[in-house]
Amino acid sequence: MKQGSSKFYEKTFHQLIDRRKSFRTTEFISFFEIFPKYDYIYKNNMNQELWDDYMKSVGKMIFMKNLPTEELAKVFNTFTNINYSKGYSKLFYNMINQIRSGIYRMPTPLFASTLFSLLESQITDVAIKFLPIIEKVKENGELLTVFATNEDRIKLIWSLLILGKTESLISSDDLIQMLDKVNMHNLDPQHFRIFVQLLNLSLAIPSFQQSIDYEKFYSQISSLPSSTIEEIINSDPTSLTSEEDREQVLEQVQEVAAEVIPQRGNKRGNINV
Repeated sequence: MKQGSSKFYEKTFHQLIDRRKSFRTTEFISFFEIFPKYDYIYKNNMNQELWDDYMKSVGKMIFMKNLPTEELAKVFNTFTNINYSKGYSKLFYNMINQIRSGIYRMPTPLFASTLFSLLESQITDVAIKFLPIIEKVKENGELLTVFATNEDRIKLIWSLLILGKTESLISSDDLIQMLDKVNMHNLDPQHFRIFVQLLNLSLAIPSFQQSIDYEKFYSQISSLPSSTIEEIINSDPTSLTSEEDREQVLEQVQEVAAEVIPQRGNKRGNINV
């Protein structure tokens, strides 16, 4: 989780923001991939004018259909994650239509995040078109290599849970391996929230209750340092926004623990309590 509060980073981002009028479109896209990750700087410098300049730059290319699928997916993911997007509905649906026709050109590093963004935006009819690719990856035995990062795995599993396709596309063994390296202490605020939702959604699948080490994750949340909780609560743009949100997350995890732990006990020998 990056606070980005050092003088060096502040000076660098201020210089970039001041020079944004001269950015090429690809430079602007790269800037907005990085900028929101530095919470302190983002919160103190993000504004509607900066977002409008970004939209003007990428919008021309999108309406002309001149953005490669990779760059288009980056813009779409930024667009769905930042709360300055009102008034750009025509651009939004233009992006969706281009993603629909470019699914088979979607780069692997952006596949899970774009699927997640589509479902968060309730664009289910496009999201389901990702399923045949995931089925092929599973048939080839490549789920763990294609979706190799914790962030991609969390977003993939969450998305398949939302679509009701998790059991058919992820075996219990693959699920165990996918989540084995996840440590909630190391997740950024967005993925922390998604993972808590994942834990709750997974309770509807009996086979997953035997595969997910709920005790370990509950213990990790319970032992989070107060500084991390504060960051999760205050981080912008995709984070918990209040103490009430924090309590809701903790209550959700407690519900998971209360329902699952008595049924399982210490079956895998790696419970972290």
